[in-house]
Amino acid sequence: MSSRTSARQFPKVFRIQVLRRVYIAENLADAHLVSNLIQSHGIETHVFNEFSHGALGELPFTHTWPEVWVKNDRDESRALEIVETREIRPYTSDEHICRNCEQPNPANFDICWNCSASLNQTD
Repeated sequence: MSSRTSARQFPKVFRIQVLRRVYIAENLADAHLVSNLIQSHGIETHVFNEFSHGALGELPFTHTWPEVWVKNDRDESRALEIVETREIRPYTSDEHICRNCEQPNPANFDICWNCSASLNQTD
């Protein structure tokens, strides 16, 4: 057989990735905050219903809420833990200083508002 007619070699096992919904937000800003938080932990996300607010009135409002989905089903449990940790974190008036740009940040921030550097003390 010539190189043109030879059979292609494909991997024997294909892994199908399944998107998993991990968060439903009441507004787009909240959806993007959660999406960015999950992405800062190295997990790929996608925000669905990002532009669905135009359908309000035609669809029930809860059907147009933005949703955060992880792109790899293996990351679902880790992403859910991140979301849960965010939701139970109490408000505090304490601040900590970013090690990168030295700007003050509220203690409940994980990412610096000024330079987007991680504020986790363990990093």
